[in-house]
Amino acid sequence: MDNPELYHKTNQMQRHNAGEIVRKYLQNFNWRTDGPYTLIDLGSSIGDVLLEVVYPILNKKFNRIVCSDINPGMIEYGKQLFGEKIKNCEFRVFDIATTGDIPSDLKDQFDIVVSFFCLQLIPDQRNAFQNIYSLLRPEGGNCLLTIFARAPYFEAYLHLSKTSKWSPYMGEVDKYTCCWHYCKDPENELNAILEEIGFRDIDVKLRPTVYTYETFEAFKSNMKAVSHYCHRMPTSLQDEFISDFAEAMMRANPNFDHYDSDGKAFRLPFTQLVIFARK
Repeated sequence: MDNPELYHKTNQMQRHNAGEIVRKYLQNFNWRTDGPYTLIDLGSSIGDVLLEVVYPILNKKFNRIVCSDINPGMIEYGKQLFGEKIKNCEFRVFDIATTGDIPSDLKDQFDIVVSFFCLQLIPDQRNAFQNIYSLLRPEGGNCLLTIFARAPYFEAYLHLSKTSKWSPYMGEVDKYTCCWHYCKDPENELNAILEEIGFRDIDVKLRPTVYTYETFEAFKSNMKAVSHYCHRMPTSLQDEFISDFAEAMMRANPNFDHYDSDGKAFRLPFTQLVIFARK
């Protein structure tokens, strides 16, 4: 993801899904009686999903909100976009996949850790969840996380990476294929990891999901915005690449009706892992 403007214009699916999940799990959060609270989002991109969708749903007073992402360009765009609009909000370049020490001003600091469609990009899941555990305050901090776990999306990219046309631009395709995509029992395997780390009140669920884009073009624009490969190729090839990706994705799931009954709206099927747990 290297086009913050395009992502901001096209991320309706990401916004919708985050809002739906937060509303569903809102009652699970345990709130201290002596607020205000602290909140960090991992993989915030430009921060709009957290600040315009999640934060209003939480409807609590926070004395610290951190939008974090590994991409400095996304963080800078978010900083310019939101500026001082949200009180006590900071934008921070931070890699939750780090194998080093968690910065002291982040460790044990947060009542709430959230992340939406970021963790699937991390091969070492145990390390990522250990780092999340380190971010949470010791007295019962909560985390709510979603992982884009299974989808013909991944099969489409794997197919394109083997073609002579697109393989020069698609190194490390395995890195961007979620490790849970081929796992037979991700719920129990992830639950075991979380228990070993020390989490409690663990709730891990595979959630089959279908999101409906208003048009096929809206789907392609969103996929272009979140692509890990478009920025590697000339601009003149990017739209053709996304069209080939969309066709490959539909071929990878031939029994699914991607077009809605009106023949205009386009449906994206995927299965997400939703994780709620406490320290």
